[in-house]
Amino acid sequence: MTTSNQDRDRVEAYNLNVAGYILKPVTFTNFVEIIAALKKYWILCEIP
Repeated sequence: MTTSNQDRDRVEAYNLNVAGYILKPVTFTNFVEIIAALKKYWILCEIP
């Protein structure tokens, strides 16, 4: 999770094999929503 919305930072991150590039939301409500979505994603990706 990052505050940088620069394309060069995204490209550099993916070149370093990051799994995802998530822009940190400005409001607390949106931050909580993003964290909830990440939790669901993490659960789906776990090996049973």
